[in-house]
This record gives sequence, C-alpha cells and structure tokens, in this order.
Amino acid sequence: MAGPQFSIVIPTRSRAVYLASTLATVAEAVRRLGTPAQVVVADNASDDETEEVVRCSPLDISYSRAAKRLSMRMNFERALDLAKGDYVLFLGDDDGLAPDGLRQLSEILAARPVDIVNWRLTNYTWPGEGDATQAHLTLKYRSVFGPVRWISPKTILAKFLAGTARNHRAGGNIYHGLVSRRLIDRARIGNDGVYFGGISPDVYASITNLALTDDPLAFVRHPISLGGTSPRSNGEAGRRAQSTGPSGEYQRFIDEVESDPIRGKIGAEIPSAELHLLDAVDSVCRDHGLDPDRIDKARWGARVTRELGRMGRDQVERSADAALALLGSRPVVQPRSDEAGGGAPSRRSPSRISATQISLSGNGAPQTIAEATGVVGHLLSGGYAPLSTGGLRRPLHWMRALRAAQRHLAARRS
Repeated sequence: MAGPQFSIVIPTRSRAVYLASTLATVAEAVRRLGTPAQVVVADNASDDETEEVVRCSPLDISYSRAAKRLSMRMNFERALDLAKGDYVLFLGDDDGLAPDGLRQLSEILAARPVDIVNWRLTNYTWPGEGDATQAHLTLKYRSVFGPVRWISPKTILAKFLAGTARNHRAGGNIYHGLVSRRLIDRARIGNDGVYFGGISPDVYASITNLALTDDPLAFVRHPISLGGTSPRSNGEAGRRAQSTGPSGEYQRFIDEVESDPIRGKIGAEIPSAELHLLDAVDSVCRDHGLDPDRIDKARWGARVTRELGRMGRDQVERSADAALALLGSRPVVQPRSDEAGGGAPSRRSPSRISATQISLSGNGAPQTIAEATGVVGHLLSGGYAPLSTGGLRRPLHWMRALRAAQRHLAARRS
C-alpha cells in the first residue's frame, strides 16, 4: 500500500500553549487537501501538557516522546525517522500552515515532481506573555500571488559558496519547505545515515539539498506557511540572551547543542548569524565531498565584518575567535559603543493598509497562529493558483485582498 504524499513534521519541547494552535492549522490544511497526510510530533522530553494537546487534536498524529532531552539536531533527526511520506515538510511548534498550502503544493508536484519546493515565508509575531509585545502580521504585495519559478539548485549553491546568497532561506529548505524522500535518502546514504548536521540543522539541510539534486527548485512567491515568533521561540530567546544574558532554559539548550558530537567548527553561543551560515556551508562541503576551497573567504569575511560592526564589543570578541576558525583570520572591526544599542524594544506601528502592504498589529491582528492562517487564507482567497496566476491576474487578486483587509479591520474596530 502506498504511503501518504506528505509528512508534516513538528519537533517540539514544552510549548503546548502554541502547539495546539499549530496543529489546528495543520488540520485545516489536511482537510482542504482532501487526501490523507501524515502528521508527526517529535516531543523532546516536554514537561508540560504537550502529550494531552496531541491526544485532543482531531488529527491522527504519529507521536513520539524522547525519554530524555536531546539536542535540537538529534530531535530533528529522530523526527525525520518517523516520517513516511513521499515529501517531508518541517514546521516549528509555533508556526502554521496556510489553509490551502498542502493543496497548492500537491498541484505543483502534479505538474512537475521535483525534489524541492520552497516559498516566500510570511512571519507572524505572537503577543507577548505579560510584556508589551503586540501581535503582528504583515502581507506584502511582492510576497503574494506570484507564479512558480523553476530555479537551478546549482546556481543557488554557487551563491552560498560565493557569499552572495541573501540568507539561509535562499537555500533548499525542509523547514518551511518541502523536500522529497528520495533526496533525503540520498543525503543520508552519503553521510553515514545523517541528514541534519551542524549547530543549525535546518540551515545545514537547506545547503545539503542544493548540493545533491539536479532537479530545478520550484519557488512559489506566496505563503504556503507562516513562521511564528513567540516569546518561547529559540530565536527570540537567543536575541534576548545577547542583551540580557541567557536564561536558564536557553543555557540548557546551548549545552545540549554543544554536547552533540555532530557539529561544525564554531560554538552555539556565537551571536553572528553570518558565521553560523558560513559554518553550515563549510560543514556541507566537508560532509558531502564538495571542495571547501570553492568558498570565497574574502567575500564571506567582508560579509561577517559588516555584521560585526553592528554588534557590541563583547559580541564582536566572541565572534572574532569563531571567524578565525572559519576564515583563517580575525576580522578587523570597530564595534559600536555599548551606548549605541539596546534601549527599549521597538513598538509596532498601528494597523495600516497601503497600496503595497497590509500590516495588522495589536487588537487589529490575529492573536494566535491559527487565527493568523485563517486571516491570511481569507485575505488571499479568490482563485489563486500557483501554476497559472501571474501577469494581470496578480494585481486583481491584490486589490481584492486590500478590500478584504479593510473590511477585516473595520470589523475588529467595531
């Protein structure tokens, strides 16, 4: 009997309050798909109500709880072991699937069954837990209703080696992206059974996927999923750690990463995102037989130097030692003064609709990721099809979205 077309994989730890909303978005996307899909929840030894949230979901979930806390990479690898679908999509436990996301992916694959499908990610900010952070959702004209583009993965890989790729989202993502089982198996066979590597497993995988396929990458300029930023996100915890020091929980996360035998050349506590991206590129070269000398260290060095120039002295010192390991020299940087940064967190502007952007904040914004995907599905409905929409149809769809957003805000204010 053939397995499901899709496996939606959600690694999680102690974020039950957000996971319930994430699972609600997946349930709606599976319902609209109209065919069975596998949903995996890989619980990294949660100490909250995660198991009860899974049990109460209407989905038939493949649930597995680790007996003890694992590194993020180990839990990602364990989660992948549970996936049985022909294509695999990873989501965070505070992220969401767009209501028509799986149906649109199925439409693309029916036309051309490529190894990788990626899309323009829309971000959603959850409201804070007892602080001033407001819920926020932005939709931009340039990021919606676009047609599918077919891009050479080797062209994208060359940009990572040259240091000209914009960021890791330019890669062949499995996290907020779709990757074929055959490509995953190819990566594991060539790397002693390991798919996820390095300190940032999703970044490492995005580079690996580019290196190991000749199929064009299908890129959709439309939100198939929403990336959530919650007060308990690892990324948010990392940002807070740079200004106030790591919390106890975040330090445990760092220690787990450091204890993982499969890692790159630099430490998890390094604050430079550019160095972590370069470390992933370097690790993929070494693990999958690419020549590390193809990495343009001069251009990467300039890129790292620009980033470090926006950091404080302590952050620069820690990152400079890591740069030595990857680039062979310490960048010469004039760090900003400690007084130049910090201060109160920026406050979101009120909800606003313009010709090119829909920005929903505070009370005008959805308050959970499930509400956010519902709003996005409503605003962007109206016959969008990734294989045929484009040209004159795109602005017409956007005009409908603007009118729907105006009605949404009027209803929220009444």
